Amino acid sequence: MRNDAQGIAQESCADLLRVSAGLGSVLRLLDYDSDEVEDSHGLHCLLTPLKQQLDAALNRVQGLL
Repeated sequence: MRNDAQGIAQESCADLLRVSAGLGSVLRLLDYDSDEVEDSHGLHCLLTPLKQQLDAALNRVQGLL
């Protein structure tokens, strides 16, 4: 049972890493387009703390594995 739980946790971490990478890409695009799109700054301000929380939670879980 422990191996199953650990496998599920590892798969979930891999999924969350992909989500984090996607958010990072969106943030880079917003940085790139910030001069052209007025809403870029607001979106960046909303997404940055979410990515930070996701990464922190993921690091805590990975630390347990």
